[in-house]
Amino acid sequence: NIFDIELHEVGFIEPDHDLSEWTGVSPDRLIDPDGLLEIKCPKSKTLFNYIKANRLPNEYKWQVQGQLWVTQRVWCDFMAYYPGLKPFIIRVYPDIEMHKQIEEELQIAIKSVKDIIEMYNKYDYLS
Repeated sequence: NIFDIELHEVGFIEPDHDLSEWTGVSPDRLIDPDGLLEIKCPKSKTLFNYIKANRLPNEYKWQVQGQLWVTQRVWCDFMAYYPGLKPFIIRVYPDIEMHKQIEEELQIAIKSVKDIIEMYNKYDYLS
């Protein structure tokens, strides 16, 4: 622990809303009382690119925002680490517009899955 903070391992977390049956996340750690920690271990070249850009890498923005949406935490520290090099750490806060989009897209996906389940349940291979 390089920052003298208390980290807590966590398993699968379901949201506290009507989509809990269909969604959930598993962040790398919780940081009490308000934070999350998401850790990546990229190649050194990639780590340097993250440091140069000094922002959350685009390929992780939906993952991090999804974790913030599900957990309702106040922030997430995104950390990229390569052995022997300084880590890249950036604090990310909830993006309410992205959270709305996540919820809308999940509603569409869940309806699609429910439609497939209903079709399957009605299917009679004997007829």
